[in-house]
Amino acid sequence: MLTGFELSYKAGTEESIRVTLEGTVPSVDKTMDKTIVKIQELDSSGSIITSSIVEKKASVINTAEVTGAISARTNDLQSFRSQIDEKAALGIDTSAAESKYNDAKSKIDAARALPSNQYSTAQTYLTDAQTAITDGGKALDKAWAEYEVANAQTPITNVDVVIAWFKGNQSTANDVNLPTIITKREVAVGYISNANDEIASGNYAQARVKAEDAYNKGNESYNDALALQKKVSSGWTFPALPSIGGSVFIIIGIIVVVIVIVGIVIYRKRSRWDELG
Repeated sequence: MLTGFELSYKAGTEESIRVTLEGTVPSVDKTMDKTIVKIQELDSSGSIITSSIVEKKASVINTAEVTGAISARTNDLQSFRSQIDEKAALGIDTSAAESKYNDAKSKIDAARALPSNQYSTAQTYLTDAQTAITDGGKALDKAWAEYEVANAQTPITNVDVVIAWFKGNQSTANDVNLPTIITKREVAVGYISNANDEIASGNYAQARVKAEDAYNKGNESYNDALALQKKVSSGWTFPALPSIGGSVFIIIGIIVVVIVIVGIVIYRKRSRWDELG
């Protein structure tokens, strides 16, 4: 405490104060900022004049926290590696995720290599590593959604070929079953449009749901189109036989009897000709 007497004596005299502060860094459970020096002025009533406060803070680091953070980020990185490998095996483009993985790995390695007196720098590296892993996860999620959308386009492309075949033939262009197939195809296209909108909005999980809906509806349209194409391409089929008394077997029996009688007559005539020479 310095009173006004010391600060103002003598009138018209310049005064300066030099303070040397020594102390022990306080222990902390986690890394945090601590006030090291705080200077404040009091008025005549002993109240603090807030506009005059001078405060110096410093970050006090828990070394065990840094070690634990390095271990945690390493585990996160290993999990991210597994996700990348899993998606790559499916044929998904993982190049953007790979770039973020390499960035995070380099930051973690740098933090691990720092000496014990550079914990603040290590924390910065680890924060950057976590950001890279998070961004890489988003990039992988986006690539997965885009893959599913592209996959959903396949049955739509296939059914377009079959629809074109129907429309290209005069005998099938106006088939009454074709509009239903086309409607299902348009619904699938709508789902794909919705999926792309979700990707643009960053809703990658919802985009995959819409892509799955598109695939299922497109595949339904394609299968219906193939079945109809097979039906109309099968050619002439034997007409249904009329029935007498509710049974077609009577007609078949009459035909067989007639054929047998005609055969016997022809055989006898030929045999008679053979006897007469």
